[in-house]
Amino acid sequence: DEERHRAVRNNQKAIEAFVTFETEEGFVEAMLQYNLNWFQSHCCCYPEKLRFKGMKLKVKQAPDPSTIIWENLEFSNRARFFRKCITTGVALLAVLLSVLMTFTARDFKTTVLEAASKPCPEGFFDQDSSYQLEL
Repeated sequence: DEERHRAVRNNQKAIEAFVTFETEEGFVEAMLQYNLNWFQSHCCCYPEKLRFKGMKLKVKQAPDPSTIIWENLEFSNRARFFRKCITTGVALLAVLLSVLMTFTARDFKTTVLEAASKPCPEGFFDQDSSYQLEL
């Protein structure tokens, strides 16, 4: 907890903001103003009046506050993507390992059943147990 407070004090860069409106009309007007097409929002045609301190803004309707995991807001989209890739990779590796073990076990079972179905060699039961185990 202390480490997080220290990081926040040292890095005052805003990563996200939640805005509330007094009226529904204000909300609708803001969403209409920032509802730019791809070319306008990613190229040089971003309206100057919609910028904040010269920076382009991405505006979208916020999720319900009860569904937000506030601790995760400190991670960037790139960091979240990287974590998802690692988690997916580990899960995929676990599935592949379990499939490999299943096929290996099935092959071992087939080998053992084939060996068990062969008749015992001549004089097998007359030998001592160490010889029987060698076969």
